[in-house]
Amino acid sequence: MEEHEGQGALSDRPVLPDPRHPQASWPLARNVPVHAVSARFGHESVTTTVVTHGHLVDDADRLAADARG
Repeated sequence: MEEHEGQGALSDRPVLPDPRHPQASWPLARNVPVHAVSARFGHESVTTTVVTHGHLVDDADRLAADARG
């Protein structure tokens, strides 16, 4: 194991990404409402979904403004 300054020991085994992340991200990128994605994936609250995948709903404010006219 290798140790980097201020980080402690690193594992020799790679860490695989969580396969659920893209499954929740894809609907959000296609403008599925956040509350629907949150419920579908069993997130404790919509906040969990927004914190984890919020970078994909950045256009939501613009879309809401456009919808108002």
